Amino acid sequence: MGAKLATGDQLSVYGKDQHGGEGLKQAPREAIPDFSQPAVLDLLPGAQIAHFTGRSLFDAFNNWWLVDDRADRMGVRLTGPRLNCKISTLVSEGINLGGVQVPPDGQPIVLLNDRQTIGGYPRLGSLSPLSAARLAQCLPREQIRLVAKGSEAALTEYRSFRALFNKA
Repeated sequence: MGAKLATGDQLSVYGKDQHGGEGLKQAPREAIPDFSQPAVLDLLPGAQIAHFTGRSLFDAFNNWWLVDDRADRMGVRLTGPRLNCKISTLVSEGINLGGVQVPPDGQPIVLLNDRQTIGGYPRLGSLSPLSAARLAQCLPREQIRLVAKGSEAALTEYRSFRALFNKA
């Protein structure tokens, strides 16, 4: 079992060079998030988003949210304005990485790597893979912002990010 990461620890990136040889590489600068800035996270709206009140949708995308102390590998709770959904009951359905559930208290929960497999709360949608990874790096009481993004734009951004690591 390895040790926890500590301040000053560095992670290495291995990959192929321009001649096909493998070795230690540095992560491309443009692939490293600016952790000094609040996280702006892309949310792909889901099928249930139309069931949230207009005020809730305005609040979801026009306010800063705080990362709650209740955060782990299962999920991250956000605190901010109360979101209201008009759905009173919902059949449980599969949950994907980055799914943004809204329980009855109106405070979103973003589901991460160790999430449950199904859930029955209405969802705003899902964070893009890059945004889910960025949120996982946020500390309690950090501010985040949700921004609606289409699936094609998120896929293009993800492919561009991955391509950074294929350069020599």
